[in-house]
Amino acid sequence: DRIQKIHVKDPSSLNVTQSNTPQNLVGEKQLSKSVERVRKGRLVPHNMIGSYPTAFSASMSRDLSNLQHNQVLAFDIASINIGNAFDKTTGVFIPNMKGVYALFATITTRTGKSLEAQIVRNGGGLCNIFAGDSAFPSPGSNMVLVALDVGDHVIVRIHNTYHDSGATIDGAFSTFSGFLLHETD
Repeated sequence: DRIQKIHVKDPSSLNVTQSNTPQNLVGEKQLSKSVERVRKGRLVPHNMIGSYPTAFSASMSRDLSNLQHNQVLAFDIASINIGNAFDKTTGVFIPNMKGVYALFATITTRTGKSLEAQIVRNGGGLCNIFAGDSAFPSPGSNMVLVALDVGDHVIVRIHNTYHDSGATIDGAFSTFSGFLLHETD
């Protein structure tokens, strides 16, 4: 296969490549589709043309203790919040487009205590996270792929039963992140 570099007449002056193989009879159409996918200086998946991706990653500014059943964990430092769908004051992620999302959380407990937390959508648990060890600070993580609708509420919360009295979450080592994998109709 030969690759030909074609200059795209776009303000960002990007270069797009196109295969010149004999079986590529629709090369011009493929090129125009590629040009359509050029947005903000990068190639984007075909299903995101005209929309904006969603991604967030947040952590805690302080340790949390005296944990209560079903307590929502407020991750108040958002290192990235593309699409502004994550509210760092409440810890709630509300998708602004329908799609399949990857959601990931890590909870780290102080030595000697354990707890379970959950990633939750609209009140229903999506996955559980266990953290705890008797000798060392102990992280627990989990990830879930889930189809979300616009307006769903996604949080990380303490499990309604399974957490030791006196457990403390190490805020510096606890995170909540998510991103849109694929937009759906």
